[in-house]
Amino acid sequence: MAFDPVKVGFGPCRLTYGGVVLESTKGGTTLSYAPEVFEMTADEFGNTPYDAVLIGEVLTISTNLLMSDWEQLQAAMPGGTLVIDATDQNKKKLTFGGAMKRFGALAKELTLHPLEKDDTDTSADVTVYKAIAWGNVDLAYNLDGEKVVPVEFHALLDTSRPKGDQLFCIGDKTATAA
Repeated sequence: MAFDPVKVGFGPCRLTYGGVVLESTKGGTTLSYAPEVFEMTADEFGNTPYDAVLIGEVLTISTNLLMSDWEQLQAAMPGGTLVIDATDQNKKKLTFGGAMKRFGALAKELTLHPLEKDDTDTSADVTVYKAIAWGNVDLAYNLDGEKVVPVEFHALLDTSRPKGDQLFCIGDKTATAA
């Protein structure tokens, strides 16, 4: 088969979280998939595995959002509660502290869509069924740079989906088996 340069993916992606586009990123977006595998061994084979069992999977998506709205900040810091003023919708704040929160209930679908593809072409999309951000967030206030919010999304199992399709998919999420 001949090399087809058109099939080589290129460039940034758009992140959509819970149906809301998270606007622009800075420095790219990285998806990291780490399968956890238990290697089965027997004395007669020494340390050479005779089988391996997938016992866990960890998926993280790391990016830097160019801060432009409160919804982005809340996506990066889901422990906070977004408060919108009852009389003036432009007055908002994010409050923190005092309560334990189970992140599973707050998790939302996260989609990475390569910007090189048309909006209707989902053939290279990554869909994380339940994602939530956690980790340190450093907000820099400086003279020579944009306000950038580092975000690390973590995938959680969506147990309402069929086994084998509970964490994420790559490609058109509407595709079905023959």
